[in-house]
Amino acid sequence: MTIVLIEDYAIVRVALKHLLDGVPGFDDVHALSFEQLAAVKSDTDIHAELLLFGAGDADHATLQSFALATSLFSPDRAIMLYASPDPALLAACVRAEFRGFIPRSSTPEAILLAINLVMLEGECFPRPPAQTASDNDGRPVLALVNGSNPQGRRDGSRSMEVDGISSRALTPRQLAILKLLAQGNTMREIGVEMGISVATVKSHARTLYWKLNARNQAEATFIAIHQGLL
Repeated sequence: MTIVLIEDYAIVRVALKHLLDGVPGFDDVHALSFEQLAAVKSDTDIHAELLLFGAGDADHATLQSFALATSLFSPDRAIMLYASPDPALLAACVRAEFRGFIPRSSTPEAILLAINLVMLEGECFPRPPAQTASDNDGRPVLALVNGSNPQGRRDGSRSMEVDGISSRALTPRQLAILKLLAQGNTMREIGVEMGISVATVKSHARTLYWKLNARNQAEATFIAIHQGLL
């Protein structure tokens, strides 16, 4: 798969390329700074199956490089790694039909999971700020409380705590379905795997989406990764 990575900070660019180079199937990874991107000829034969764009500050140079990257490589799918949810950057993503928009502070596992979801025709977007507790640096504060904690449940469900506030717990069945959803399985495939009907799978999925405050499969997986459920 051909991936074009645009990242102006050298240390981040090197780290991301090293991460991508280590994944089977990601055999053609092009990593460019903004300056290197500007030197790419307009008739380049590189077609990005995935564009991974790292946006530090949402300034003019970033927006200009963003527009140039989407124009040069005509990506099939694209993910934005952002530092702050700048309105101009969000608008540019919407116009370019980006499939993913995730924090730059995400773990390597979360980034790879977002890529896999997007390549499986899914989407990966963060929750609205009103639903996310933050620390003094603006980073999400998400802590998992396991079953050995006083908030653990007798049925084995795992309770989540967000900045000290207990969230809705997932049952073992819902956790099992969440893991299968995270692997990109369809509702029908999950039904066969678990020996239940598609209607039952959909019912469990709707409930776990509600518990995670997620809108779809991709977002539920993204949230679960950051809350330590996967």
